This record gives sequence, C-alpha cells and structure tokens, in this order.
Amino acid sequence: MIVDVGEGEATVQRWLGKEKLFRNTVVTLDSEKRAYARWGADRLPTVFVMDQGDIIRHINRGHGKGYAARLTLWLNKRMADIERLQ
Repeated sequence: MIVDVGEGEATVQRWLGKEKLFRNTVVTLDSEKRAYARWGADRLPTVFVMDQGDIIRHINRGHGKGYAARLTLWLNKRMADIERLQ
C-alpha cells in the first residue's frame, strides 16, 4: 500500500502508471496528513516499507543519490519474504 500526502488522485494514478514496480498497488490519499503525523514523517518523501502484517520494516526519509535503487532493493526483499511465507 502507498499512502500519498499532498497529491490528488489523478496525479498519483499517472505516476503509478509509469512505475512498473507499483502496478496493482493500493493507494490511500492522506490529504489531512493524519498518517504522516502519526507515523513521524518529517519530510517528503518518507517511505515506510511494511510487511503483510502492517509492521513497518524500513523507513526512508527524503531522497538522494541511489534512492530509487535502494527503494527497489527493499521492496524486492519484502516481496521475496512474502513469497517465501506463502
């Protein structure tokens, strides 16, 4: 699941359509920034990689050199963990 803060649904859907990694991903819009505040996000983007039990397994705050590669690595690891448990 992706929780998006700030963009509207159309913007998020356009972005998801370009990113193969996130196809078939559930997106929740956090327009009032409730999850953002509750989870301790202090900058955008903040990415929480969660397991199938909704336990946060990794947090990345901000972005920089190598961000896309790191995010892909973390998500692929989570997917491998899920497949191993099935």
